[in-house]
Amino acid sequence: MKAAVVYGANDIRITDVPTPSPGPAEVLVKVKGSGVSATDVKILGGSGLPKNLPTILGHEVAGVIEALGQGVSGLETGRRVAVYPIAACSECFFCSRAAQKWHCQQDHHHVRLRRVLIMKGKKNRLSRVLNPKTGRGLIIAMDHGMALGPMTGIEKPGKVFETLEPYTDAWLMTKGILTHVYEPHGQRGIILRASGGATIVGPDITHEGPTASLEELLSLSADAVACSAFIGSSNEHETLRDMLKIAEDCRRWQAPLVGVIGVGKDKEKTQDPRFIGLETPTAATPFPARRE
Repeated sequence: MKAAVVYGANDIRITDVPTPSPGPAEVLVKVKGSGVSATDVKILGGSGLPKNLPTILGHEVAGVIEALGQGVSGLETGRRVAVYPIAACSECFFCSRAAQKWHCQQDHHHVRLRRVLIMKGKKNRLSRVLNPKTGRGLIIAMDHGMALGPMTGIEKPGKVFETLEPYTDAWLMTKGILTHVYEPHGQRGIILRASGGATIVGPDITHEGPTASLEELLSLSADAVACSAFIGSSNEHETLRDMLKIAEDCRRWQAPLVGVIGVGKDKEKTQDPRFIGLETPTAATPFPARRE
């Protein structure tokens, strides 16, 4: 059969190559048409050339099934098909979300690509929250109102944003404040709350739970997310498990997580070394724990 074979940068030749035979669970497709993708153009130009040359380009193809390998069912020779160019296992976390199969954890090429993108994505998010040169940043919390109401000094959050915006590196807020008050300008990091649901007038302010998924917060342009856990409270186990779930989601998407560690309304515990000593190792996240 004939194929467009790449021998090096800008060196492509139409040559005769052996016709392959399908292995178990494979089919042989006789190509009738092939698209030229951006990947093909980059490879031909010398960017990302495979180590093993020569190689055949063209992965966006359509044609007819010419032969079936052992164990193939539900298909027959002569059927017209289009080839889906992404190799996926259909079992891992990313394959379980149909739109993310190109991240397949079993596809080694895309695993390497995904790791590169993830590393760059996390570094990019952190650079908007912390100063890239010093690794430090001034983060101002504006999320207290969700549990404590209109506290003195932040009754008008819009005025606080206007006054302190030039001096802060990032804001910690709820999705409600982001949606209705804050106007992002792309100059300050945004940390959004992922937990809440309890107030100071309720029976237990430590009875928090998830209030948003990581995907929702990232879609709202969050650079990082924050989640609470309450050491020594009756809700310690539940809040730590909720934080663990958020942390696992953040690990998958490489989103920074702020661990907001508190002890509730017990003022004695806030000064007790036993509880203070538990905070940092308990909230071992990409950010230092924030004390309440």
